Amino acid sequence: MGARLPMKIMLNKTHFPVTTLGHGRRIGIWFQGCSIRCRGCISKDTWTAEPAHQTTVQALLSLCDALAQEDIDGVTISGGEPFEQPEPLSLLLQGLARRRDRQARPLDLLVYSGLPMSRLQRRFPEILGQVDAVISEPFVAARAPGARWQGSSNQRVTTFSELGRARYEQEYEQAVASRIQISLDDESIWLIGVPGPNDMETIEQAARKRGLRWEDASWRA
Repeated sequence: MGARLPMKIMLNKTHFPVTTLGHGRRIGIWFQGCSIRCRGCISKDTWTAEPAHQTTVQALLSLCDALAQEDIDGVTISGGEPFEQPEPLSLLLQGLARRRDRQARPLDLLVYSGLPMSRLQRRFPEILGQVDAVISEPFVAARAPGARWQGSSNQRVTTFSELGRARYEQEYEQAVASRIQISLDDESIWLIGVPGPNDMETIEQAARKRGLRWEDASWRA
C-alpha cells in the first residue's frame, strides 16, 4: 500500500492573537468556501472555494505552532463554513487536541457554523465530540448583533465539554469592552469579531476622514 497523501484544506487566513471570538488569547483559523452565503455577511471573501487557497492540514498545524510559541487559551475555527470540509476539519481538530495535551494552560476548541445545530448533530456527531463549543445557525442581519460572541441573536452557543461549559456558559452574558479587533499588516487591515449594525460603515467613514481608502472590503466583495 502506498503512502497516504497529505489531507488538503481550503484556508482563507490565520491570525494570532484573536481576542474577540472566544475566551482569552486564541489562534483564529478561517476556512475558505461557504455555500450558505448569509445576507449581510461581512466575510464574503471566504465564500468561493478557490484553488489558490489550498494548503494541507499538516502545514496549517505547523503554522499554528509557529504563530503561538507560548501557551494559548484556545483556537477558534470560522469561515467560510468549516463543516463543508468535514474530513480536514476533523483531522485539524485531532492535531489541535495534541497541542492541548502538551501545554500547561487549558485550551478550548471553538467552531463557528452557519448550519443549524440539529443538522450538525445529525450529520457530524463525531466532529462535535472533538470540540468544546460550537456557535451555530445562519447569520440574520435583522437580528444583529447577538450576545457576546454571536453575530445575530438567533445564533446558539452549544457546549460539549466541562471546559466548554465553564467558558461559554458562564462568560456568555458578561459585558465586553469591544466586539471588534483591528489588526494591521503591510497591505491590509483586518477587522476580527462580530460587529453590530452599521459598525463597518462607521469604521470606513472614520478611516476616510483620515485619508484612508478601502480598495477592497470583504463585506462588499
